[in-house]
Amino acid sequence: MAQIEVLLVSEAKIKAFTSINFNIDPAVLKPYILQAQDLWIQNYIGSSFYDELRSQVQLNTLTADNRLFLETYLSQPLMNYALWKAFPFIQNQIFNKGIMKPTSATNETIAIEDMKFLRQEIMNTAMSYIQKAINFLRERPLLYPKYQNPQLTDGDGVLPERGKISTNQITIPRYYGGSWNRENGCDSCYERNSRG
Repeated sequence: MAQIEVLLVSEAKIKAFTSINFNIDPAVLKPYILQAQDLWIQNYIGSSFYDELRSQVQLNTLTADNRLFLETYLSQPLMNYALWKAFPFIQNQIFNKGIMKPTSATNETIAIEDMKFLRQEIMNTAMSYIQKAINFLRERPLLYPKYQNPQLTDGDGVLPERGKISTNQITIPRYYGGSWNRENGCDSCYERNSRG
């Protein structure tokens, strides 16, 4: 049975709230929105709640609580995950002749390192927003029973991710000589620097 394509966020909204230019064809964005929903959103909210949202969006029967969650909390990480997925393919497109990079006399493409940096920033933003969405759900267990108590009766579902969301951001303290400030009884760069 084919899965019905239901977008939890519109192309217009993703263009309005991310750095995607308004002249990009919506058909270019659609597969990446769907992928972001399936790869990340379903993983974080679980199949039961994800399927409920998709069904309510498709039938235009969103409850007030689900509409609030979708529009206020879930759309932001979804838009950023979709942008992250689309990012390499906005610049490069796949055609019968191969992978092409459209060129222009007035535009210059970015280096791969710059693209990696931008994608990491997009992912960091998405991860921050999904943590906010998960916290919202956890604080309202009675309003979102499909998230709190998922039912996977068919054996083909995903339980909600319950752990802390990691953004892959690493903080490394400054190096002051032979150790990481432990000789002064502290691990914090701030404490070391504020002592004078």
